[in-house]
Amino acid sequence: HWFINRAGILYRVNSENLITWHAKGANSESVGICVQGNNNPTPAQLRTLHWFLTKDKKGWKGHRDVKATDCPGDILYQWLLDKLGRKHLS
Repeated sequence: HWFINRAGILYRVNSENLITWHAKGANSESVGICVQGNNNPTPAQLRTLHWFLTKDKKGWKGHRDVKATDCPGDILYQWLLDKLGRKHLS
């Protein structure tokens, strides 16, 4: 649904009412956010992601919370836990 490039620019790639195939087993009740890169998010990406997830008090899950994968990578996953905490896992 959303893509954040290395410069921190947020792009809508699908309507949020569209069920997409980003996280098997959680597609019908979630919104996908792709953070460009290879487990090394930029400060700009982190600012955008934080703004996006907190502006409407959205909960979050990493792919690893619904499927056996390393996504979104250890660095970004730990950042999400540190900034938003587990209480946001909804």
